[in-house]
Amino acid sequence: SKDKEVVQSTTDGSLEIYSITPKEKELFSLLSSQLQITNNEKDNTISFSFSMGDPVAAAQMLSQAKKTLQETIIEFKTRKAKSQLEFIERQYEEAEKNFKEKQMRLAAFQDSNRGLITAVPMTRQTQLQAEYNLAANVYTELAKQLEAKRIKLKEDQPIFTVIEPVSVPNAPSKPKRMMIIAIWTFVGLVIGI
Repeated sequence: SKDKEVVQSTTDGSLEIYSITPKEKELFSLLSSQLQITNNEKDNTISFSFSMGDPVAAAQMLSQAKKTLQETIIEFKTRKAKSQLEFIERQYEEAEKNFKEKQMRLAAFQDSNRGLITAVPMTRQTQLQAEYNLAANVYTELAKQLEAKRIKLKEDQPIFTVIEPVSVPNAPSKPKRMMIIAIWTFVGLVIGI
């Protein structure tokens, strides 16, 4: 039916298509007319204002808009670093598992072949030692990369400073009474003349 929201996405969640009802579109239009966002690229600040009849509700809406924008900016700025971190974490877990397996295999071989000095066991031990060393090097390198990606994620996360906190206004911002009085006084004078 036309009143329902339709959401479709791919299996990996990368593509989402939304369909909104006419009533929802009306609400979006109303919100966009009440919410003013000004981006000042010169000093890298964003200013918000929200106009509504109830000052407490306007302050709550402004606070929620600020929170949502901050979360969206953080997600946008850290998306690449997060995906790289997740990839390295998966590789690290596999390398750790492989390293421990090689370590146990080498230890078991050494325990079972103590005192044997023949060429075959010595060759097998050398092979196992080489596999262990390779797994240890990969494991160590991935541990370094994992820590570097964690640091990168923290570096990429933007820091927000609230210059002027959200507050409930003491006086209405609209309509501007002095402006209305001045205009009507001027119109009255013109008509009177």
